[in-house]
Amino acid sequence: MTERELFHDAVMQYMVDDARIAKESKRRKPHPIARRILFAAACILAALGVTVFSIPSARAAVETWLDDWFSAQGYLGQDAAERTKEPTIDAIITDAGENRAKVTAVAAGSETYAAAFDMTLDEIAYDGEIIYLTGTMSGATARPFVQPFTGGDTYRYAKNDGSLGGDPNAEFYFFECESIFSLTTEDGGTYIGSIVPTLSDDMTQTLNEGAKADFDPVFADGKLITTNAVADRLWDAYLAEHNVRFTAELRQVHIDMQPLTGLVKGDLALRLIYGNVEGVDADPVLSASFDPITIDANAYLTQTKTTQAQEGTRVELGGVHPVTILESQPEEERTSDDAEHYIYTRELDFTGASVSLKEISFTPTDTKIVLHVVLPESWTSAERCYAGLTFLMLLDDETPENTTKAVFSVEGPRGTGDRTGEALEYDCAFWGSTVPPSQWAKAKTLTIIPTTVYWWDMQAHYDDGPYEQISLRDGYVFTGIANHTGFTMDELYDEMTQYAMTIQLDDYR
Repeated sequence: MTERELFHDAVMQYMVDDARIAKESKRRKPHPIARRILFAAACILAALGVTVFSIPSARAAVETWLDDWFSAQGYLGQDAAERTKEPTIDAIITDAGENRAKVTAVAAGSETYAAAFDMTLDEIAYDGEIIYLTGTMSGATARPFVQPFTGGDTYRYAKNDGSLGGDPNAEFYFFECESIFSLTTEDGGTYIGSIVPTLSDDMTQTLNEGAKADFDPVFADGKLITTNAVADRLWDAYLAEHNVRFTAELRQVHIDMQPLTGLVKGDLALRLIYGNVEGVDADPVLSASFDPITIDANAYLTQTKTTQAQEGTRVELGGVHPVTILESQPEEERTSDDAEHYIYTRELDFTGASVSLKEISFTPTDTKIVLHVVLPESWTSAERCYAGLTFLMLLDDETPENTTKAVFSVEGPRGTGDRTGEALEYDCAFWGSTVPPSQWAKAKTLTIIPTTVYWWDMQAHYDDGPYEQISLRDGYVFTGIANHTGFTMDELYDEMTQYAMTIQLDDYR
C-alpha cells in the first residue's frame, strides 16, 4: 500500500460517507477543485460518518460565527506569546527545538520553489489521539497553502475525463497542492496529516479580496498560468513581507493502533504532490525530512477523565415532530458512483423513543459527550437509519433564544445508519467543542434538548443548470443524483424543550 493510499485509509476513518448527501456549500468557489480525498488535518468538519454541525439556535449563517469557534489546532497555530492561555493544552506541549526541514528530493519544474523552501517546527503536542505539530514557514513556502479558497498560480490541471465526478461540462479538473506529513515511530506505527496555515486577520482579508474575483483560467502554450490573477497579485504583496504559522494534525493510519505511551521517538517526513485523474499518478513537487522528534505521550493522562452517566439521565420522548429524511439508494441497486438519493419530510410519532446520557469525557484539547438513543419500533427502516435527530446543547444559563453558536462542531450519527432497519439503538457522540477547555472548566450545567431538523421547501439544480424550486409537502419525494445534484434550503428546527435534560457537570469532573 502506498503512502497516499495509507493517508486515504486513515482519513476515511473520520469522514462522512459520500453516498449520504452533503448540503451544498454556500461559500464562493470561483472554479471547481477536484478532490479525491479530504484531508483530516485540513478539515474542520471531519467525523466518523456523521453530521458535521451542531445546530445554533440563533439560526445565524455559518459564516457569522464560524470564526469564533475554538479549536486546539487554531490555538496551537497562534504564536505562543500571543495566546490566551489554555492550561490543559499548554500542559501537553513540548518544545520541538529549531527543527528545520531539509529538502531531500525535487521534481522537475519545482526547483525554484524548492530553493526557497523554509519550514521549521517549534512545538509538539499529543492528546491521546492526535499528534499536533506547529511551526513557521516562509512566505514563499506558504504560497500553495494560502490560495485554496481563491485560486491562483499554484494549481495544476488535468482534462476532465469524468473519473472524479463533478460537472461533466467542465473542461478541466483543478488540483490544489497536497501536503502529506508522515511520522513513523520506533515500533513501526504510522501517523499522517497535512499542513494547515494559520490565517491572520490580514490573511483573511486577502482571501476575501481574492475570492471576490471570478477569473477564467489562463493558459499559454498548453500550460496553466493562473486561475485568479487578482489572488496572485494580492499574495505576492503579502507573502513577500510575512512568514506564516502552520499546524498539522497527525492521526493514526490504522484504527486499531493503541495510544502512544512514554517518550516516543519518530522520524518525520513531508511530501508535496498534486493529484490527478484516476489512473494517473500524482505529480510530485518535493520531499523533505526533519530531525527525529520526541513526543511526551503521557502528559495528556493527567488532563483526561471519562465518566459514565449517573442515574436519572434518561428521558422518554413523545409527540409528533417533523423530520427530513436524506435516504441513499441501496448499494445493491447502484450501477455507478452516481447513485440516487431521496429527500422527503415526514411527521413522525416519537412515542417509544428515548435519550440517555452515556458518558462525558474531558481531554486536554476537547470535551466529548456521548448519548444513547432508542427509536420507536413503529418507524420504517429508512426513518430509523436516517432519523434526523440532533440535540441542542446549552451551557449554564443559555437559552435557545440567546445562544449564538453551537457548543460542538461535530456530531453524529443522526440515525442508526443501519439500512436494514433492524437496529433500534445507537450512540450519538458530540465532540470538537467550539468553546475552550477553560470555559468548560468554569461551566456548571449542560442542558441537552432533543431537536429534529427539517425543511418543507428547497432549491435543487443538476450540475451547473438553473435552480428549481422544490416543495416536500404532501408526501413528495425528491430524487437527486450523487455527484451531480446540488441543493440549498433553510433548515427548520423542532426543539423538544419539554424533554430537555440538564446535567450537573461537577458530577463528571
